[in-house]
Amino acid sequence: MTFGLWGLCNHWLMWDVCLLAVWGSMTIGFWGLCDYWLMWDVCLLAVWGSMTIGFWGLCDFWLVWDV
Repeated sequence: MTFGLWGLCNHWLMWDVCLLAVWGSMTIGFWGLCDYWLMWDVCLLAVWGSMTIGFWGLCDFWLVWDV
């Protein structure tokens, strides 16, 4: 976790910006955004058992986490 929370939050922020452009979603604050995406990713991973969800995919998510 070299990037720490800032790196992870920035990754999720890019997710949100993409979704904002597509669906007109609204951000829910810095910490709220991180909590929201963490729960969302875990939920989809458990349901689909997939490493490629959303626009970027959990593969990207874990890559950023590891870096």
